[in-house]
Amino acid sequence: MKTLNSQKKLIALDMMKAFAVFFMFLGHIVIMYGTPKVIGSTAITWIAFCAEGIGAPAFIFSMGLAIVLSSPKSPRQIWTRGLILILTGYVLNFLKFFPTITLFGVFPEALFVETGRVNNTDGLLSFIFIADILQFAGIAYIFCSFLFQYIRNYQIWAVLLALPLLGMAPYLYQEQYASGNYFMQIFYGQNFQVYFPVCPWMAFPLLGMTAGYFIRNYGNLKNTMLGFLGIGLIVLTIGFLLIQSDPSGQFGTDYYHRKHGALIMYCGQLLAFLSLLYFISPFLTTGMVKGIRFCSRNVTRIYILQWILIYWGWAFTPYHSLPGRLVVPYLIGFIVLTMLLTAGWEYLSSGAKKKPVEAKDEPVVNPEEPVVKPN
Repeated sequence: MKTLNSQKKLIALDMMKAFAVFFMFLGHIVIMYGTPKVIGSTAITWIAFCAEGIGAPAFIFSMGLAIVLSSPKSPRQIWTRGLILILTGYVLNFLKFFPTITLFGVFPEALFVETGRVNNTDGLLSFIFIADILQFAGIAYIFCSFLFQYIRNYQIWAVLLALPLLGMAPYLYQEQYASGNYFMQIFYGQNFQVYFPVCPWMAFPLLGMTAGYFIRNYGNLKNTMLGFLGIGLIVLTIGFLLIQSDPSGQFGTDYYHRKHGALIMYCGQLLAFLSLLYFISPFLTTGMVKGIRFCSRNVTRIYILQWILIYWGWAFTPYHSLPGRLVVPYLIGFIVLTMLLTAGWEYLSSGAKKKPVEAKDEPVVNPEEPVVKPN
């Protein structure tokens, strides 16, 4: 088996995360500010349908890929990074919900109703203890890192674990056993307390690990990416046909609990998108590369800041009040403000005269700047 003999950075991975960041902005601005008419518009529906697979799935797929392409970590480093991610998720919840509900009084009553909560202390605590993508990422980082470093033929085990997760998940969404047990909700079930249950979301970083294995261990990266493109298009087509055969049944659930057709389509999207970005990457300018790497190494900071700004922004623009003509200006404004704050955060955390340490503290999808290198 051939290995790559260069230390070439895989810019396509950074590009995937940068694109996911901007799709994240678009999705969150529309959902949290757009009127029901805007959210239900044909344009937004098609954008969501085409881009969902390169949103949250791309972040955690990239995390699995980056784990394989980065240098090994000690058990202490793995546990520390994973637990910090989980803790950061709950701190972010506090910063989103406590000020808007208790201090500012701008939290929309409709969200209490939509999520089955009441505007009281119990409702506030329920929001603060939501398990979102950061909590999931911490669990996934710990599991995938130990799998990579201590299990032989990790790439095979990753696929063998991912397939049943994708296959079983839709049958477990409605299981009532998990409804009253927070720990079990983290692993499966459909509710408003855990947005990213391990089943099926753990499948995406596991598949990212398998993709990373082939990138790391096969010398011809171009042929590997061509293979990803072919497999990705086939898998994407299968998922799309499943959705078309039963649109309401396959794609009618909420984003966090899609059925088999959508889950399969996402897998195909990820492989095809990664390969396309690889073939586009040689045409990037130096400025583009700098911007992409900035987004990649700061993806956790960007995620945290954009959510705080969106929630606190209800003081100026109420929930579901933004007409279509203002979506783009708001989107641009939020992107600019978030990026400026992110640059300031990076500057302060790394020191005014020190070059930022790339991705050292961004383990969500970039535990370390990934390098394509031999085993």
